[in-house]
Amino acid sequence: MLLMAGGVYALKPNVVIIYGDDVGYGDVGAYGSKLIPTPNIDRLAAEGLRFTDGHCSAGTCTPSRYSLLTGVHGFRHGVAVLPPNAPLTISTEAFTLPELFRQAGYTAGVVGKWHLGIGAKGTPVDWNGEVKPGPLEIDFISSFAALLEEEVPAGEALDSRNMLGALLGKDPDGLPFMIEEAEKRRALRRGDWKYISASKGKKNRGGGPAELYNLKNDPGETRNVIADFPEKAAAMQAELRQLIEQKGIRK
Repeated sequence: MLLMAGGVYALKPNVVIIYGDDVGYGDVGAYGSKLIPTPNIDRLAAEGLRFTDGHCSAGTCTPSRYSLLTGVHGFRHGVAVLPPNAPLTISTEAFTLPELFRQAGYTAGVVGKWHLGIGAKGTPVDWNGEVKPGPLEIDFISSFAALLEEEVPAGEALDSRNMLGALLGKDPDGLPFMIEEAEKRRALRRGDWKYISASKGKKNRGGGPAELYNLKNDPGETRNVIADFPEKAAAMQAELRQLIEQKGIRK
């Protein structure tokens, strides 16, 4: 995903978010691709900020879009990939990223793939008629709110945090964040370290053990060093459990 804003001299800079499905780290020229020319994306990277350790909130369509628009992790509400005729996953009354911009006087819109449900459950969609849309990375709501000097309503965007400091180079390390993986495995990232909880496996038939990686030395996560750093693993395991309890996430 790339984010572009107008010059700081503008009273209300334009903001464009480009969200692409199945775009890998090395699929564009700015990150080393030689197969497909991406000159416009490369130019955005060259003239702006290029992140080498940035992540979307989920590895699939629906939960990543849900998190981007609401500032809430999809796994908090069991949001997964939806069939074409699924009901809306975001209430029409929910506070969303476009609503934040409307508060600041913007006109907001979304173009392209929706994949967040449409119509009532089980209701076929007539693609020959008018298809009415529903309401329009988790951290974008709080970050844009700070940029626009707007307030996020209490109780909304529960998992969003302000990353404006990181964008301005004032807070490179940021806060720890939690990751939901397949088979209910959860992970915690803090600085260079990533801890992954043990997996019970499908139907509790046994899964993988807990894992610990130093991403600075091993960005590909090829060597589990949990046996070498048991105290670090124990501390991160405790912090992960605390985050789960604080956020009220379903276990």
